[in-house]
Amino acid sequence: MGDMTLTVFDTDDARRLATLRLLADHLTEYHRWNTGGEWRQLFVSLCDPTGEVLGGLLSHTHGSWLEVEFVWVAEPLRRRGHATQLLAAAETEAKTRRCRRACLDTATSQTADFFLQRGYRICGELPDYRDGRSRYWLHKTLCE
Repeated sequence: MGDMTLTVFDTDDARRLATLRLLADHLTEYHRWNTGGEWRQLFVSLCDPTGEVLGGLLSHTHGSWLEVEFVWVAEPLRRRGHATQLLAAAETEAKTRRCRRACLDTATSQTADFFLQRGYRICGELPDYRDGRSRYWLHKTLCE
């Protein structure tokens, strides 16, 4: 390896962020080239009238898939249907991008239940992933 060095990051500094961006760019380009289909980010946000973000969904579309990374709603606003609206908005946009399916993973059964109630199905489980809890992979058909 010559003059090269290996670095293990455990801080959130500028060097780590620059490295993450570089790795993400290369990984994205690799996936675009080797798996086909357009890769695009898809974000949905929930804001109050002043523009403060109180919830959101981070995801991306790749080929015919919507891949949901996470959904978050501020604690005082939970259980009011906002997460359902965020998910529905992402799925609608994914369909306009010609996605036919959606997938995600979660390490909580409560979150898995949320997605199961919205038409997702478990397609994989890793038992005892953390503290006796399972990790789940879920998917959903958006359109045939």
